[in-house]
Amino acid sequence: MEDGTVLAAFPCAVEVQAENSSAPDTTTPASSEPLRPDKDVVTLGTVCVATPGANLDHHQYQVIRVPEGYLQRPVIFYTVPMPGSYSDTFLGNELLSFVRNTDAQLSIDNVIRDRIRKQVEAHVAACCRQCSLVVSGSTAAGLNLYAPMSNLDLVIVNADPVVLPYRGLETLAAVITSQDAMFFNVFIIANGDGPVLELRVRHHAAIVVHVTWNAPQVSTALAFAMNAQYQYPMFRPLLLYLKYFLFMHGLKFPSTGGLFPALLQTLVLVHLRLNVVDCATSLGRCLQSFFVHYGMNFDYDLYCISVGGEQILYPREWKVPFPQGMLCVDDPLDPTVDLGGLAFNYRAVQERFRRAAIVLLSRVPVGLLDPVLVPQLPSRPHPSMT
Repeated sequence: MEDGTVLAAFPCAVEVQAENSSAPDTTTPASSEPLRPDKDVVTLGTVCVATPGANLDHHQYQVIRVPEGYLQRPVIFYTVPMPGSYSDTFLGNELLSFVRNTDAQLSIDNVIRDRIRKQVEAHVAACCRQCSLVVSGSTAAGLNLYAPMSNLDLVIVNADPVVLPYRGLETLAAVITSQDAMFFNVFIIANGDGPVLELRVRHHAAIVVHVTWNAPQVSTALAFAMNAQYQYPMFRPLLLYLKYFLFMHGLKFPSTGGLFPALLQTLVLVHLRLNVVDCATSLGRCLQSFFVHYGMNFDYDLYCISVGGEQILYPREWKVPFPQGMLCVDDPLDPTVDLGGLAFNYRAVQERFRRAAIVLLSRVPVGLLDPVLVPQLPSRPHPSMT
């Protein structure tokens, strides 16, 4: 069996032989039926493969054997169904429908967000005459979901550098608390990147407002996100659905060790650059390929990710010291900063991606909002929903 041969895969009675094993491959399929999404997912190394030249149904699973040196050890690489399959079109239409519905919800949500922004802006002007308030994060780039799945991120710019961020936000919080009944639960959160003023909005508790003081690289981060959308039209649809997927599984926010926006944006961009063929024309195939890539194929114990360096993937040992068992992703805005280590629950994320890959590669297309893919209610409800 030659490296690179694409083969059909079936449920196995016994494990397939390793690539470098001297023993003959005597495994046989346990059945002729493809894997079912409602069954427990299989793991790498527990599939049987058809002989080369078999008549492949493009809705069945496929595996591809790759040269041993690619990931420094023998692996089986899963691939998405063959181009032009019904599932490609179905998933593409599902994803476009999801984006349309999201945009419709956002058109309502953004009216409220804009009113909130203007209210905060008035308080900022009262506290700091030379300051300005700008929208930042996903909202500024048009990559946010509606509440409660996305916060409203605001940044105070042009502030006097002599004023400490905590002191400036403390002054603003005091003004808002004493003068504005629109907000409640006004408090300051201390984190590694600097203090954040969190506001909850009365009558719109699902919207959480975060205000930062002179946050660095606001314009650079916005330019990065906008450029990614310009270069890759599939960037926004993929990102919006993946944010929803992670939110429903309780793995979207840093507090749960999930993939926060900056990290998820980087992973999506890397996927679009690495899997060019899968993402050339088919949106559905590109989504399948994302789940396959990060759920089954990418070995984060061996490789680091970078979108700003010469290599998208580079050996983990180049980054010394770096703890094993953690995702390694360079910050596109500052390669000396690691984003992946903040996703301390990445193994859970990878498992969700792997299960999604199995489901989306099944014979019967599954809707993107189907309970087999995402829970009907968030696994870890947002504070505004409790």
